[in-house]
Amino acid sequence: MTSDTDRDAPGEHATANPTPHPEPSSQAAVPPPAPATAGAYEVRPGDSLWSIARQRLGTASAAETARFVDRLWSLNANVIRSGSPDVIVTGEKLRLPQTR
Repeated sequence: MTSDTDRDAPGEHATANPTPHPEPSSQAAVPPPAPATAGAYEVRPGDSLWSIARQRLGTASAAETARFVDRLWSLNANVIRSGSPDVIVTGEKLRLPQTR
């Protein structure tokens, strides 16, 4: 025998088989690398303007890399929150200059 307090509240219905919810993953999902194409790049942990330039240019000279870094800074000074080309923050979305 059930008492009035054991019954569902008005408008609620008990279900015999509630929809199962997937268990949360114990491992954090690793995001894929941010694309460095199409003129945009999302800063990842450990990135610097120099590392982004080296990644984009491949086997460029130090002078070519420095020029690319200068162009990166010029294009993105307004979105780099630190106000310094030496400190970029994970998640910042940078515009990429054309490679020559």
